[in-house]
Amino acid sequence: MEGSFDTKNKGTFTWTDAWVLASVAVAGGLKGGELKDVIAAGDLINRATFTGDELRSGLSKLAGAGYVDHGGGFYVIAGDARAAVEELMEDGASSFSVMLPSRSIALCERQPRRSTSNRSRSRTHSAPTPSGP
Repeated sequence: MEGSFDTKNKGTFTWTDAWVLASVAVAGGLKGGELKDVIAAGDLINRATFTGDELRSGLSKLAGAGYVDHGGGFYVIAGDARAAVEELMEDGASSFSVMLPSRSIALCERQPRRSTSNRSRSRTHSAPTPSGP
């Protein structure tokens, strides 16, 4: 199963795990958010919905590694992940900055990802061209 956690190699994370971590950070910032907020943030970030396996595996691995804490129905970033987001916030960045590759925690190598949504993942919009004089 993609995203399964190998206890012999505790540094094994997938791109989906990074998506889950970013979703936790965006969902509740440093205060934490409910599961529904994490799911909504994941959709906002990636224009796709987590599968149950992706979410369960990601939260479990991230909590086991100390990057996410869960309690009282809330998920909040923790450990080194929290320190990185706190640094970004001190620099005046928005919570979406956790997705910037140059400033985020590198959890895994980028892997091809299958679409989990029927929505179009790339949309192009063109601005109307001004007409003559």
